[in-house]
Amino acid sequence: MYAVLTTFFLNPGMSSVMFERGDQIAALFRSAKGLARITFFGNDKTGEYGGFSIWESKEEAEEFTNYARPRLREMLKDVIKGPATTKVFFSFEPEF
Repeated sequence: MYAVLTTFFLNPGMSSVMFERGDQIAALFRSAKGLARITFFGNDKTGEYGGFSIWESKEEAEEFTNYARPRLREMLKDVIKGPATTKVFFSFEPEF
């Protein structure tokens, strides 16, 4: 399994924008091959927002990230501040 962490900045106090566009952003991910789950997050005070996703393979994670990056930039072009950062990690879930 692999994890993708993407972060970006909007102006502080713009969580309403993320909630409004959340369904549109989620729709982009619904057809993604190999996606196990995704969570969106944000900090309204600092303006930092992003997504954390789990993928079946590194190749599927990287392929979709390259596909989605320009589309997400377009969806947020009127509010995003600078480029997003994306990191790919191996992931595992320990047994409890």
